[in-house]
Amino acid sequence: MYKISSIFKSIQGEGINIGYPAIFIRLYTNTCFPNTKMRCPWCDTVYTDYYNNTKEYNIDEIITKIIKLTTVDGKDKPHVVITGGEPFLVDISPIIKKLHDLGYHIEIETNGSFINSKYDLTNKILNSLNSYDTINISPKLFFNTIETKILDTLTNYPNINKCFKYIISSQNDINKFENEVYPILNSNNVPHNIIYLTPVTNEGIPNKEIKDKTLELVYKYNLRYGFRGQYILFGNVNYDI
Repeated sequence: MYKISSIFKSIQGEGINIGYPAIFIRLYTNTCFPNTKMRCPWCDTVYTDYYNNTKEYNIDEIITKIIKLTTVDGKDKPHVVITGGEPFLVDISPIIKKLHDLGYHIEIETNGSFINSKYDLTNKILNSLNSYDTINISPKLFFNTIETKILDTLTNYPNINKCFKYIISSQNDINKFENEVYPILNSNNVPHNIIYLTPVTNEGIPNKEIKDKTLELVYKYNLRYGFRGQYILFGNVNYDI
């Protein structure tokens, strides 16, 4: 059984697949519970932190709900975004296999903390992905610098698409990105067009000072400026399970 906060159809608002129709599976893993180290101060899905906002699904129930939400005509299916919580804490490989069998492409949204080759579950999930799938990695600049472990692990899976997203919320974030994170990404030849910097927003509107400093970094290093398209399209929406 899987603890699910919500399953819903929307538009992917961030990262390499921005603008693409998607069905989201939002897992509950309690890693973002208030006062834990991984809780984002700018979290826009606080409602998913609480167990009483979840429902348990077996894999067949998940697949049935996704099929019902699929309205695409023709051959191509929308891709399915598995998010959280933290997907790499749950064995999602059976879900991925079932969805592959039905023709769906998979995107995993993760903070990257558990993309580490020493974890058997991580390797099991990565082995279930194929060259059409994407890992959308969003390490937290207020937390440990983990890019080296992530990149060392992903060298074993060169065919999986990936991107790195960073939320910029302060001068401390800028300093850490420039002094610690960017040198690791650059020395490992991570393509600059898969590195996204996004200014923190309040109801979709970025602070002007942070936005301008984020743009300076984007121009300086030839990176991508990240939008939060879901805010632009829908505002701050909570989705039912």
